[in-house]
Amino acid sequence: MSKINANPKLKNFVYSRLELHWSPKQISDALKQFYPFDSTMQISHESIYYHIYIQPKKEVEKILISQLKQKRKYRGNTRRGADKRTTIKDPIRIDERPAEVLNREIPGH
Repeated sequence: MSKINANPKLKNFVYSRLELHWSPKQISDALKQFYPFDSTMQISHESIYYHIYIQPKKEVEKILISQLKQKRKYRGNTRRGADKRTTIKDPIRIDERPAEVLNREIPGH
């Protein structure tokens, strides 16, 4: 059972702020500010995201996602499976450059 489901007061606080379109980071920071000495009312923004995106009922998940600022169906990078680094097509190594580049006579070299 998650911490949000185990604590009705925490769940009420999180859900009421989500209805106001607060981000999970804002909710987590507000909890630290309003309840600085109550560890039962502390939760990380990652746990809030986890609670939103891992719901057994898809209807509840849709409602919670619709309350986020960015209404993404999936969390994380959208380019799944592809190489995330940028690649240079037809790279030329430095030692293979033409001799005219060494003189730097043309702008851009």
